[in-house]
Amino acid sequence: MNNKNGMKYFKKIMQIMNKKTPIYFIFTIADSAIISICYNIVLAFILKEVIDAIAYHNIKLIRKAFYIAIVSFLIAFVFEPIIMKIKNYCVRSTIGAIKKDSFGHIENIKVDTYEKYSSGDILSRMTKDIDTLEDVYLKYIPNLCFAIIHGGVAMVSMIYINYFLGILAIMLGLFSVLVNYFISRKVNAYSGEYQKEYGNLYQNIIDIYDGFIDIKMNGSEGYFYNKFKSVTKKLQHDYEKREKYNALLETNNTFFENINNIGLMAVGLFMALKGYTTIGAVISVIKLQGNASYLF
Repeated sequence: MNNKNGMKYFKKIMQIMNKKTPIYFIFTIADSAIISICYNIVLAFILKEVIDAIAYHNIKLIRKAFYIAIVSFLIAFVFEPIIMKIKNYCVRSTIGAIKKDSFGHIENIKVDTYEKYSSGDILSRMTKDIDTLEDVYLKYIPNLCFAIIHGGVAMVSMIYINYFLGILAIMLGLFSVLVNYFISRKVNAYSGEYQKEYGNLYQNIIDIYDGFIDIKMNGSEGYFYNKFKSVTKKLQHDYEKREKYNALLETNNTFFENINNIGLMAVGLFMALKGYTTIGAVISVIKLQGNASYLF
């Protein structure tokens, strides 16, 4: 249900751009691809060639790394500003049209509406909503595109550099995400229960504060003591469980981070000694795995 609503709202947001929507999407994807590939992914390939040149005394690999760097950075320097300019034009022109229409509607608001609601409040609410929409266009959608492209290209690059190490790194990453998902569900469940019991405890404190004299007159101290004891016991239980699973989550993250780095390094060096890959390829795959984590 939430996914359907999210998609519905996303379509409505994109419909605001009208004819600019395809242009915005094309140049947002292009911008994310250039930043991802030319400024990040290509560094792993340069690193591979440089390390292999040093390890195997091959000066030609240094030249190859230099050419890769020059070509990728030239493409980024030439095309990225142009793409950013067109993408920002789509956003700014859309936001400008929305502001123009919104202020036009405000001019037509009747006097009694201004008297009922503060004019400053109306303007601040409108400005806040428009700023939020602008953030969606300039931050959230580009960040989502970048995460998908960056993670996807990194995974493909790992497999391209070395099929076995690439698949191993991806499987370790997916397994870590799966374990974190189940642990996070427990954390969220106990966090919800903790917040609920905390609210009950706070409400009981307010009730006692408001009816302190009546409680003393009726001799109801024992009833409220037992009630508080039950609530605080449940609160303590939920808190301890939540922190237990939080600690487990942190331990799992640290464990898999070490396994990914040390394990891939050990397997990669073994393969390099046997001649199945190069040292530069191993280092590059480890670097690319960090980039692939954007997708997870």
